[in-house]
Amino acid sequence: MKSKGLKLIINILIVFCSLSFLHSTCVYKEPPSWEELVARSDDLKEMGHYPESLKYIAKALELAKDIYGIEHSKTAVSLLKMADILFLQERPEYAERIYKQAIRIWENLYDEKNKGLIKPLEGLARIYYRRGDYKTTENIYRRILSIYEINEKTVRDEFIEILSEIAALNRLEGDAEEAFGYYRRAVETAEKMYGAESEKAVVVKKRMLRFLDIIEKDLKTEAMLKAELEFTEELYGKNDIRSAEVLEALGDYYQNKNEKTEAIRNYEESLNIHIKNTDPKMVEINRILRKIAGVYKSERKEDSVLKLYEETLDALKENTGIDRIKLTEIMGIIADIYKSRGDYRNAVKFNKEILDIKRSAYGTYSQSLVVEIRKLADLYSEMEDYKKAKEQYEAAAEIFRKNNNTNSEGYAFALNNAGLMNFTLGNYQKARRQFQSALAIAQNISGESAPLTERIRANLERLESFLKNK
Repeated sequence: MKSKGLKLIINILIVFCSLSFLHSTCVYKEPPSWEELVARSDDLKEMGHYPESLKYIAKALELAKDIYGIEHSKTAVSLLKMADILFLQERPEYAERIYKQAIRIWENLYDEKNKGLIKPLEGLARIYYRRGDYKTTENIYRRILSIYEINEKTVRDEFIEILSEIAALNRLEGDAEEAFGYYRRAVETAEKMYGAESEKAVVVKKRMLRFLDIIEKDLKTEAMLKAELEFTEELYGKNDIRSAEVLEALGDYYQNKNEKTEAIRNYEESLNIHIKNTDPKMVEINRILRKIAGVYKSERKEDSVLKLYEETLDALKENTGIDRIKLTEIMGIIADIYKSRGDYRNAVKFNKEILDIKRSAYGTYSQSLVVEIRKLADLYSEMEDYKKAKEQYEAAAEIFRKNNNTNSEGYAFALNNAGLMNFTLGNYQKARRQFQSALAIAQNISGESAPLTERIRANLERLESFLKNK
């Protein structure tokens, strides 16, 4: 009995297990949902497996059409994701058609300002941008911007980015003023949303500065230049060289508009920044000085020109970081101004200072001193101080000898001028020797009929005639 009962139990268990096995192998498995297909497609796209991702989103699209119909948001989302994959596969023609299908569905379901339109419109904009069709791209971004403006109660980062995108497109189209307007709006929006000193506002301001930096100066409006100055001072400081450059550009703008007062004010602010810099660049300083002087001269304010250069020189001398040799160009201009006024005494003062600085920098017999020595000698001659003039011309000749450069026009010129001074002072024999040496050199290197040769010959003949008739 026990044996039969055990056998029955075993048979029952076998039947039960068999039925369980059949159930487990034959049970109906539900197909993946639309959400699961989309999620799988997204995962594959993130991994860069675009063909497999496309297969899954195609199944999701068919499922959405079957269950919900063509005019449904899930169908539109499927189309959007499919277009995104096609774009990544470098198939923009197919992507464009599918983006447009998604856009039509959203428009039919809702209206032309629905937020669902933003993503497919952005995709479409990318395609037109890559083609170089900036105008169409700009129009699409303008539409996206209007959707944000209607739907968003608070400003979002995307809104700022779209403003920047439209600005960049206007720049590419050559419409600088329109681009500036959108950059300005992006800055104002970022400041309002995050604060003027926020990282986001700084990023947008730097974008605008990059834009303004590449625009041709002649295309910049007053508003552009003022904005450039405002943000440059804010980001880098009022005493930064970049601020000085913008101030100079503003000065140029006002000068072209014949607004001389404003031009001078901006030039002078720029100049002061350069002067106070730890390593002032004399090229920039001299350029700005010439611009200010040009404005003053146009108004016949010669005294203002002299005052400008002298005050600049005094300010530069206070800057201990500047090499004094760099100051000699300004000193030379001041000396020339005094000379043009007939104020030889002050002209001599500045020329002597220049000579002392250069002699200290380059050495007593540096060939570079000759030009300065001649200027000083010419001034003494104008003042009728022929003795000092003679000394300077002879000093110039000595430099040529020390540098073994006696077979040159410069040496002949120095001897000729020294001879003229000795002739005037009554040192006739010394004058004769100097004229004769100068003539021999000029004949040798320039020829008999050269202007310098003829001039020296005429001086010698005049001396000989004078001595003959004495």
